[in-house]
Amino acid sequence: MIINKYDLSHRKSFEMEKYCDSKGVEVIGKIPFDRDVVKSIAQGVPLVEFSSGPAAKALEDIAGRLIDICTLQ
Repeated sequence: MIINKYDLSHRKSFEMEKYCDSKGVEVIGKIPFDRDVVKSIAQGVPLVEFSSGPAAKALEDIAGRLIDICTLQ
């Protein structure tokens, strides 16, 4: 699971992580709220090319984690 805008409600994010843990679902990343997301969409540019901000960094980390998961199987 990936939690989007996790920092808008830390309580809800914690609840989601707790639920995932109880079901054996791994949280592979958390994306913070970042206004650059809207700006990149408006300009039609992928976020990781538009920005090096916190959401872009989180997406890069998640992509790396997904690659790791896929190559282990």
